[in-house]
Amino acid sequence: MISTPFASTYQPHKVKLILNPMADMGRAWKTANELRPIAQEFKGELTWSGTVYPTHAIELAKQAVQEGCDMVIALGGDGTVHEVINGLMQVPENKRPVMGIVPIGSGNDFAYSMGITQKSSHALAHALKAENIQPVDIGLMTDEQGRKDILLTGGGIIPRSDIEALQQQGIGRLFGPGTPTSDLVDYIKSWTAEHLDH
Repeated sequence: MISTPFASTYQPHKVKLILNPMADMGRAWKTANELRPIAQEFKGELTWSGTVYPTHAIELAKQAVQEGCDMVIALGGDGTVHEVINGLMQVPENKRPVMGIVPIGSGNDFAYSMGITQKSSHALAHALKAENIQPVDIGLMTDEQGRKDILLTGGGIIPRSDIEALQQQGIGRLFGPGTPTSDLVDYIKSWTAEHLDH
């Protein structure tokens, strides 16, 4: 769960769940349906919104802030989380809600690195109870055209073969040519070649 600084007694009152129905190869609808009983137990106001096109979660996250939500929960994989964070980071810090994550995508690396349970029902229950709120550092990358992108990533040694495979595959928005993070891949590749070839 990602947060702005709140006391451990913080309890959300108005929550927006942002679901990527295409997550997990289209199986997210079924998972979301199984999560409805947990959502119905929430004592405050809770609404669901589903994404219908790429970057829609960015808009839905900003809309949640305008609606006065004090928590936004991303239901999907890393792409959904990335978009929701990008939306929330576009609003003033003093209006920014707490963010929760329910990992129901095929790629949930960020959620797992944050220690969020893989069991979606437990992840939603914990998020709605505002358990384990923790601040998270994020990066902001700006490319030469002025496009900005929030970067969520882990650190460590990345094998050169993995970097080259990502570049060859064009891994969509995160690592594809012309994206802000493609510069990061190029930098890692050049740094690796310079420092590990000797």
